[in-house]
Amino acid sequence: MRISRKGRMLPGLVAAGICWGATGAPAALNQWTLRYSLLSAYPAGSFQDTNYLLGVAFGGGAFVALGVPGRILTSTDGALWTNQASGTANELCAATYANGLFVAIGGGGTVLSSPTGTNWIRHNSGTTNDLFGVTYAAGLFVAVGEGGTILTSPDGTNWTTVAYGSITPYLYGVTYGGGSFIAVGGGATILQSEGAIAPAQPRLGSVISISGGATQGSVIGVPGQDYDILASINLADWVPLATVTVTNENGTGRFSDPAASTFKQRYYRATVP
Repeated sequence: MRISRKGRMLPGLVAAGICWGATGAPAALNQWTLRYSLLSAYPAGSFQDTNYLLGVAFGGGAFVALGVPGRILTSTDGALWTNQASGTANELCAATYANGLFVAIGGGGTVLSSPTGTNWIRHNSGTTNDLFGVTYAAGLFVAVGEGGTILTSPDGTNWTTVAYGSITPYLYGVTYGGGSFIAVGGGATILQSEGAIAPAQPRLGSVISISGGATQGSVIGVPGQDYDILASINLADWVPLATVTVTNENGTGRFSDPAASTFKQRYYRATVP
């Protein structure tokens, strides 16, 4: 059992402040070597330990273990572990690795990212609810947590809350398979996404003429998301024009069409790659 920042008992087997490693990876996994521990600081049977490790991930040649209070340790071989500064005292509950990036989530809506596990950046998750589980699949990071919270991000940096109904259990885990995400939580709740949770569809903003006979347009979408801009002269045949990454915090990106004046009419649309 483990205790959340709000005192709720969370299911899961956790060894307080311990990392274990299997030596030689025997088929039965019945040989384990203690690699790191803070248990000696507490009397036998003590419940005063505040150095829980709650999650571990591997990627980019490194292991990342994380927990309470905001503790992060890294290792390249599973044997030697180094403490890293997380920049938060909130508990860190889970981590995943994808697209060259570790993403860690935890109490108070904490979301951190790091390419290597050594230097961490905190991001605005848009929620103060505790987050307990995270995964990556189908081009999205998905995090779940308190009050039925589900967040998605295409890049681990910019996060969007998913509105899916009135069910509000604590959600503790999430995974992906068979074309959909599955989230589980309190009250034996199991939620399934209707296929992969797709990023919000973009929409075009204003298109104006600029010097040199070109046009400039805007696309409105999710910050950090790439969108393909297509052009057409007849609304039937479309050709690629540009790929726009929305970086503005208001969710707006811009594209230009230098050859616009060579056509009698020109139409544009934005799509998710």
